[in-house]
Amino acid sequence: MRRLTNFEHGALIAQQKTLLRKRYNSGFTLVELLVVIAIIAILIALLLPAVQAAREAARRIQCTNHVKQIALAAMNHESAYGTLPPGLPGGHRNNRRPTCAQVGTQKQNYCAGPNWASNLLPQLEEQVRDEDLNACMTGQLADGWNAADDCEHDAFNGIGRTTPGFYRCPSAEPMTQIHESGVTQFESLSKGNYAACFGAGTWSSWDSSDPNEARLVGAYQVNMLFELTSSENSNDCLTTGKARRGQDKGTKLSSIEDGTSNTIGYSELLGFDHRQDVRGVWVSAAMGASIFTAFLSPNSPDADNVLGCAPNIDPTDPRPCTQISGGCAAYAAARSSHPGGVVTGRVDGSVQFQSESIDINIWRALCTREGGETVSDSP
Repeated sequence: MRRLTNFEHGALIAQQKTLLRKRYNSGFTLVELLVVIAIIAILIALLLPAVQAAREAARRIQCTNHVKQIALAAMNHESAYGTLPPGLPGGHRNNRRPTCAQVGTQKQNYCAGPNWASNLLPQLEEQVRDEDLNACMTGQLADGWNAADDCEHDAFNGIGRTTPGFYRCPSAEPMTQIHESGVTQFESLSKGNYAACFGAGTWSSWDSSDPNEARLVGAYQVNMLFELTSSENSNDCLTTGKARRGQDKGTKLSSIEDGTSNTIGYSELLGFDHRQDVRGVWVSAAMGASIFTAFLSPNSPDADNVLGCAPNIDPTDPRPCTQISGGCAAYAAARSSHPGGVVTGRVDGSVQFQSESIDINIWRALCTREGGETVSDSP
């Protein structure tokens, strides 16, 4: 092997130093780095709405599945008992119908039983809660007058103190505060996001003798189960026991004259995370708690009229509320956290996303069961 001359050796070393210098100087300049960062920021800004939209789409699918579960559970209940679950079962005295169909002896509605959502527990595979409810209804009430008050928060592990997952929409704001209010007389009750339809008017529409009001009746209502003849201090409610659930006393499908596929039975509903606000309480049949009407359009900017509102609600909040002292004029809108509308379930078990821009007359027609309207599937 030939030995390199001093000149060749020096040239080789100089060449290696040049290569090393190029290697170390091959990084980005500051300008180039800033350009790369700007490009990445633009890409993130472009992708973020798409990611958020994809997440919301997934949440809406899950919410749709929850409404589907509820609607199918109600149909299973009908198969088992011959009727939909009662909206609110109760008894009355001396042939007197309840005033505005509210809970309470002052309204002639005695022995109020579990609402529609509580009555669906066995069809939704909540056997433990259902067994607790049965045990409570059988004879654990000291005064016997209000099952919703005693069975659902105090007795048997507090059936209403937590909300089953299928009664929560994943897009909705989590409700962390337990409802406790001297106005509604409820305490220690948790909140959810789904409601049954009580028609197209106010709370009292279902029980009116006015034919025009009768057209406002929905798939659900208050169901009077039995007549009480003895004094208020008797044990009539205790002796009726589990019968207060009224599982075979709800709406018959034959009375849904508009057709089960044309009648909305269920929708989303937004609660308010304040202990005094009744909206969203899943075990209560109070207006805005687990029932709604089509008096207002979906996601309406107008205020709900309910028995318990949070004080000082921000004027920009999409859930305005007016607290009323009596229930005759009560109504609450179907609302959701999904952009553009609400997920609804029809009595036949089908589910649709209903646009908030739907014509109010079409919305009301869909939410009634015997109005006689011919309504095509609407946006």
